[in-house]
Amino acid sequence: MAVHMVEAEPSYINLGFEPGEAKRPPPFNPSAVTQEPQYTIEPVAPPPAKPKSVKKKCINLSQVAVIVLGLGLCAAIMLAYYFLSPCGVNVVWCGDGLCVKQEEWCDGTAHCSSGQDEANCVRLSGDDFLLQAYSRSSQTWRSVCADDWTDEYGRRACEGIGYSRDTYVSSGQTPVPSSGSQGFMRLPSNTNPNIPLQANLQNSSDRVVGGQEAAAGGWPWQVMLMDNVTSTPCGGAVIAPYWILTAAQCAQRSLDPSSWRVYDRIHGRMDYMFLPFKTVAHVVTFPDYDSKTHNNDISLMKLHDPFQISGAAASKLMEAQVSLISRAECNSPKVYDGKISHSMICAGNLQGGVDRCEGDEGGPLVTEKESLWWLVGVTSWGQGCGRVNKPGVYGNVAYFLDWIYAEMKVKLTQSLAH
Repeated sequence: MAVHMVEAEPSYINLGFEPGEAKRPPPFNPSAVTQEPQYTIEPVAPPPAKPKSVKKKCINLSQVAVIVLGLGLCAAIMLAYYFLSPCGVNVVWCGDGLCVKQEEWCDGTAHCSSGQDEANCVRLSGDDFLLQAYSRSSQTWRSVCADDWTDEYGRRACEGIGYSRDTYVSSGQTPVPSSGSQGFMRLPSNTNPNIPLQANLQNSSDRVVGGQEAAAGGWPWQVMLMDNVTSTPCGGAVIAPYWILTAAQCAQRSLDPSSWRVYDRIHGRMDYMFLPFKTVAHVVTFPDYDSKTHNNDISLMKLHDPFQISGAAASKLMEAQVSLISRAECNSPKVYDGKISHSMICAGNLQGGVDRCEGDEGGPLVTEKESLWWLVGVTSWGQGCGRVNKPGVYGNVAYFLDWIYAEMKVKLTQSLAH
């Protein structure tokens, strides 16, 4: 019950004006009030009770229903992807029917039939976040070098790594000493920034660290091999009019003989386009070649037409003088720690500074004895270029002599039979 108070109006006696008195009314005298204030209590009805909200319950139930439906939809999408995707979870589709595990992408070995898993591999390396790209030909990560680098290339690089273009902030340049590098990937000037960065990169043309330019025609057995798949040159040596000896890692780029061209005159990277060449009839790779350990890195190519070796061949080459290093020393913990097999030999300088480098694969290692030149090695691999305690590693030709003679004899017999 509410209490409501009502106050009566106060009243007093008006005495008027008396003669001889000041003509003003007397002050208010409470004692003259004839009626006390009156208070009354009036009942006030309580406010009507509000009905419980049915709408709020409906809203709460609707929210729960939406959440349940959302979770169900997500689960349905994941199940559909798992059962309908050609590869399933944590596996990437090559696009040609093959499925490759995520950890096998950019691992240095092509698992997709066309090498899609190794075609577009870039990363930021080290404390300086150096941009590197993976070279399929040398199976190494190489720093990216460019003369006219722009922010647009930087945005493309972010896309290649897997980020959004909007995540790019800035980029700078840093010098990388050639003696400690794995070679370089070069971004040519005036490259189209609207296509993926990896499509523009080229393997560096730097070869033979610490060497010098050879005299024109100084090494007449030296040839250059070029395939139309990677367009990356490899070296080779003429061991007979119809036969070229090279590295298995070169031949593995394409086992299709028709994709190869063999040049005996080398003037520059682009000059080969205008030079005559020989075509290949057969490609034979040593059966136990291991691309991860580089063991048994040797291959033969038979030509359709014979080479006539002359002093005019190979007019632009780099040459360097190196020393053979014993297998025991090369397998020591500070050098290659047991990685050198009997199919390999080491040559170089343990103090660094003189070495083969990426791009020299397949090229010959020769030595002169009694005015005769002997082929002793085929350029295979090494850690960096010209590094201390990291000499070059070559295929041991003497180790493969029986196989080389046998393959040449088999192909000769087949040719005579036809």
